Amino acid sequence: ISAAKYKVEADKTLFVNPTHLFKADLKLTNPKSGSNIGGENVAFQWDAYPDAAYYKLTLTPDNHLSESRYINQRVDGTLFTATKALEKGSYRWKVEAFNSSDKKLSESGDGITFTVQ
Repeated sequence: ISAAKYKVEADKTLFVNPTHLFKADLKLTNPKSGSNIGGENVAFQWDAYPDAAYYKLTLTPDNHLSESRYINQRVDGTLFTATKALEKGSYRWKVEAFNSSDKKLSESGDGITFTVQ
């Protein structure tokens, strides 16, 4: 979020652009940060967010040499199971919650990492 400057004049109507704010309090529950897991049928799970109609999951390998299979993967519930095995290595994941008007409500923190052995 950045600051905006407006010229305010007496007896004039001031029009400002609407700002859409969202929270960063969506809680990821599985896999837990720092966990070591197998790469088959990895299940990603998080707590339901109030008024969320759907979610977007992003999974990023930490080595940045591999491409992510899941970028803004739409999920209509609070559970997503990877359809293909994950390669060995460290991963970072996040989830964003959206309402039925496609407005972002919340996101998880950026520090959620796990390792596939």
